Amino acid sequence: MKSFFYPRLALTNLKKNSKLYFPYLITSSFTVMMFYLINYLSSHQGIDAMATGSTTMHVILNLGKIVIVIFAVIFLFYMNSFLMKRRKKNWLYITF
Repeated sequence: MKSFFYPRLALTNLKKNSKLYFPYLITSSFTVMMFYLINYLSSHQGIDAMATGSTTMHVILNLGKIVIVIFAVIFLFYMNSFLMKRRKKNWLYITF
């Protein structure tokens, strides 16, 4: 038995369904990028060196992190259910 059967099968599936998975991967990576960007900005020491508004800036950036996490969780659960529905339809189409 070939040792790379499952990775090759997964790659073939991703190629066949690229119209479905490509937007999901792009938006997921964009969401992660935005979270890490705001996380870096909220923990940067340059904000503490501001003359005025440093505490306000910390609060706003921390609230931004919370909002991004909430939207990311909602988006990931929505996309997961959407992809599972599509795969279930595809599986039913193949079996019958």
